[in-house]
Amino acid sequence: MTALVDALRHLAREGELYERLREGRVRCYACGHRCLIPPGQRGVCKMTDRGATPVKTLLRAAELGLGEGLRYVYAGNLPGRVGALENTYCPGCRALLIERVGYTIRRDLVTPGGGACPSCGTTIPGRW
Repeated sequence: MTALVDALRHLAREGELYERLREGRVRCYACGHRCLIPPGQRGVCKMTDRGATPVKTLLRAAELGLGEGLRYVYAGNLPGRVGALENTYCPGCRALLIERVGYTIRRDLVTPGGGACPSCGTTIPGRW
């Protein structure tokens, strides 16, 4: 399994997921925690003291994940701002499976089908 730091180093363009600051520090946007990293150090996630992830960052992270073959990419922690990435789609036929607004499920088409896509029958991993 590839470490996130190695995948991002390989996939991201220079300066795309971080901002260079004074005194050699870096503001990292790779995971959404926006760590302020001193020279020679690595970021440590601290959910309680970081601001919201910018939409552009969520969309780029989703693009990277989809490009690497992830079948279920969800970027819905900014309700109404990430389009179709709030929802879950079948990897087989791309039919809508779970419709969300943020973390609220508006429509669940998987559970009634026992964990399969109602359109093509593809098995959807999870607890249904």
